[in-house]
Amino acid sequence: VLIETPVAPHESRLPRSTVAQTYQMVQQDLETALGLLSKEKNTGHFNWWAARLLQARVHLYKGEYSQAYTAAVDVIDNSPYRYVPNNEYRDYWGREGDDESVLELLVSTDGDIDPDGGFYTIYHNLWFGEPNSGGSLIPTKKWRELFTNTPNDVRGQMITYDDPNGEGKKTGELWLKKFIGNVDRGYTFRRNNPRVLRITEAYLIAAEAGLESGASDASDYLNIIRKRADPTAQDVVATIDLIQQERQKEFIGEGHRFFDIMRRGGTITRDIAEDPRDYAGGAGYTNSFDWDSYQVALPISRTERLIYPELQQNPGYKE
Repeated sequence: VLIETPVAPHESRLPRSTVAQTYQMVQQDLETALGLLSKEKNTGHFNWWAARLLQARVHLYKGEYSQAYTAAVDVIDNSPYRYVPNNEYRDYWGREGDDESVLELLVSTDGDIDPDGGFYTIYHNLWFGEPNSGGSLIPTKKWRELFTNTPNDVRGQMITYDDPNGEGKKTGELWLKKFIGNVDRGYTFRRNNPRVLRITEAYLIAAEAGLESGASDASDYLNIIRKRADPTAQDVVATIDLIQQERQKEFIGEGHRFFDIMRRGGTITRDIAEDPRDYAGGAGYTNSFDWDSYQVALPISRTERLIYPELQQNPGYKE
């Protein structure tokens, strides 16, 4: 429901807007923001470059590849942000406001990333140095196997084994040691600044959108990120599959994968039986759905519909 001007409460119950109308408003808001925001770095807050990179992402999601490429290259060439080198990659996740972060959310000294907002419901609670700790992502077997032939890739090295004979919770599980906590502030691994936008995304948008729009340097942008992660990597000619695989490696735990599969018209399959370690909380089941399945859009609850009858239920769900 889009409300573009202030209205009285009794005038606010409007019918649902379309996806096209929503995207149109998002793009209008971003254009307006670009005329108002500063280009100075501002940790934890939107600036001009954050809006520009988000604009690139919106164009990418809509399949507007020429515009996505132009916006992403603008951020790469002209912004004050730079990707961290290979030997600083793991430490980057424990620093605040580093040059790679175009936008990150500041986590309070009193809050934890897992219970705040209910994140704990999708994480497996592993012991790691403090009572009742959580926020530990389980890397799936499929993700781990992406690094089978690239042992020098720093991203594949960010995994910790919870030894059943060790001093931890002894689960015998593997978990992702990417979000190590804000070391600068002395926080534990539960207190991370979530990275909303990174300069790395601009490179991979430029690679994908450039390939789709016929740019000659699409492979260059892909290879820069591949070699940052693994200095021994050889140059490749960019393909959509290679770019999507690189996004899968680079953005684990950052919320991109689901949307990448959906926007490319793919299928999501979760089969925990393939590897008992592939689970988070109680999600031990097999499920598969395509990008155009009605399940992609969650149902609107009956309570909301009773309070706001103008809301139309999403297709595929019964009242």
